[in-house]
Amino acid sequence: MSLAVLLALTLGLVTAAPVTASPDVTDVSVTVTTPTVGTESEYIIDFTPNVGLYPPGNVIIVEFPAGTTVPTNIDTEDVTVEDLDDAESGHPNQVDVDGNTVTVYLPEVAEGVEIDFQHSGQLTFAGPPNGAGITNPTEAGNYCLDVWTDEEPTPVSACYDVVAGPVDLFLKYQVPLSESGWIEYEPVASFETIGAALDYADEIWLENTEWGALGWGLYTEPPATEFQGYYIGALLEVSPGTYLETIEIDTPGVELVSTGGAAVTIIDGWDLTPKGPGDGAVVYISSGSVTFDGFTVVNGGGDLWGWSDIDDNGLADTNGIWVDPDGTKCNQASILRYPEDQEPYSCTEGRVNVLNNVVYDNEGKGIRADNASILVSGNDVHDNRWDGFHGDDLFTGVETYDLNPDALTGGTEAYSEINMNQFYNNGSYAGGDDMGDGYWGWTQAGIDIGWAEGLYIVGNNIHNNQHAGIHLNDYATQGMLNIKFNQIVDNGAFGISTEAYSPMEATVVYNNISGNPDWGIKNWDGGLLVASMNWWGDLSGPSAGVEPAHPEIEMDQTARPDALGMGDAVSHYVVYQWWLTLPFEDVQMDLIRYYGSDRYQGIDNSQFDLPWTEIVELSEGWNTLSTPVLLDNRADEMGEIVALGGWMQNWLIAYYYDPIDGWQLVGEDYQLMPLEAIYIRMTASDYLPILLNGGNYQPSRE
Repeated sequence: MSLAVLLALTLGLVTAAPVTASPDVTDVSVTVTTPTVGTESEYIIDFTPNVGLYPPGNVIIVEFPAGTTVPTNIDTEDVTVEDLDDAESGHPNQVDVDGNTVTVYLPEVAEGVEIDFQHSGQLTFAGPPNGAGITNPTEAGNYCLDVWTDEEPTPVSACYDVVAGPVDLFLKYQVPLSESGWIEYEPVASFETIGAALDYADEIWLENTEWGALGWGLYTEPPATEFQGYYIGALLEVSPGTYLETIEIDTPGVELVSTGGAAVTIIDGWDLTPKGPGDGAVVYISSGSVTFDGFTVVNGGGDLWGWSDIDDNGLADTNGIWVDPDGTKCNQASILRYPEDQEPYSCTEGRVNVLNNVVYDNEGKGIRADNASILVSGNDVHDNRWDGFHGDDLFTGVETYDLNPDALTGGTEAYSEINMNQFYNNGSYAGGDDMGDGYWGWTQAGIDIGWAEGLYIVGNNIHNNQHAGIHLNDYATQGMLNIKFNQIVDNGAFGISTEAYSPMEATVVYNNISGNPDWGIKNWDGGLLVASMNWWGDLSGPSAGVEPAHPEIEMDQTARPDALGMGDAVSHYVVYQWWLTLPFEDVQMDLIRYYGSDRYQGIDNSQFDLPWTEIVELSEGWNTLSTPVLLDNRADEMGEIVALGGWMQNWLIAYYYDPIDGWQLVGEDYQLMPLEAIYIRMTASDYLPILLNGGNYQPSRE
């Protein structure tokens, strides 16, 4: 049975016996309320009888065109007969169906409904949600139905157009691995709204739960189709336009993709009831193995009584996109594996892909993810009232987006990833009393992580958010956390603020962390956070930052850092050596690594397995100073080194030896060259920063 005619069966026709032909009915017309291909619609048929029609014997007969799906049984409550001129209406006594021919017996209610001679008659077959079930053909075109009565049995045609809707639905099949393993797509229907297409995908899923619904597994009988393979979900292609709706994707294996991209495909949720519990969302994804790609999601919230309004601004705290794969259908489904004797994955393990969207002006979070494996990539998330992205219970799942032979033989492990996005101007809600400075309470961030067991935050542009670029909560480092190649700049207080109990699980490398006024990185815990090889906005590296603003809640103030640079500040327990002396993209472009350091580790490291070796320490009194390597030409003269920050402030006098002129006084323009020494006197101990030249220089000396 073709899915396009899933509801079509047959039943014998029962009609009144025709009588001698009379003049035909006239003024026949039909209105199809949703004239979209493959869509269940309301059909309103107007006509004028040249002979009066009376109950209980007279009938009206409609033959729908080929391609229309007519159910085998139509409830009388879903059909209405009216005499418009006399304002009489009622439901028929009986409705008989024979293929595409439907016979409607005039109703007997009270004194009966009669359609008098040359009165305006109307016959209505109700549309969804609980209608007669008549579904348009699956191909666009001009169609004609025929109308006649038992008094005037000569058919009269009325024509109408069936058009392609803006949302096209395709079923996805995994061709058996023994043949090719490719995915095939079968077109099914078009719809006027995204919600209607998702509802139809739900119907398909519910009809086929015995197939496993999701994965490439239970190779039982799929629907009759030219593709014989595993049914793995549906593809919904959405044409450009503005869709005033909120939607839930709760069907496993759905790909919802725009054909024109986010700039021209907009889902606007203002003043519309959110989907999902609690705060709700404009787009609520309650299943795993779902892809949402290429939309603008805007205006979540509005004056919606009864919904969450924690910030008490009179508007519902609606999120833009909320991923929460804990829906009923997902909990009943599995991602089946090939060969079939392998243990299947849970549907909730299927990674959800949120790709290439623009998410802004939502009253809650831009993107929220709970208890999910998620890929967030290529999104532009800005001007949301709370966080740009908030993730809790993020874990490593299984990839089901780009199927490949590895996936077909057990799936590809998939970390949660937040890659190549922009997060900016998020967090207009400061968090209430005494929270506006971002030091305690509710921290609004570009990216906020509550709990994660394996997460990559890579290649994002994170700037101008209310409090922090990235905020890590207590349990954010339950496993590997990799923060790399990000622009973390110009946020309200922090570049990175971490309260994570196990900061050693995080690796923060090759980021640009600059322009964050209070801290480049603030570590609230007593464990070390390794943040080497970052650019802090200045050649000299990070600064030590301000005195504790809230010492009553900040950890172990005796371990404040002794960073002496002029870049963004680092707090206690942040390992910042070595640092980059250029932005990471410049280092990448040159294929040369530019490093700077004052020491490896300057705090008591007895509980940590990290080296503690001063690179160049100068003691009080006279010292011999030499560098074995070429220094960066921006900081190889004594005056340049002193100007970098807090180093060499205790330099009193120094000499170098010239073979011709003998001992000479070292001035600010003296250049420290490899293997050459100076004799220097310090009034107190001090450090010389080592800023390496990126060139491949082999020093030598005669």
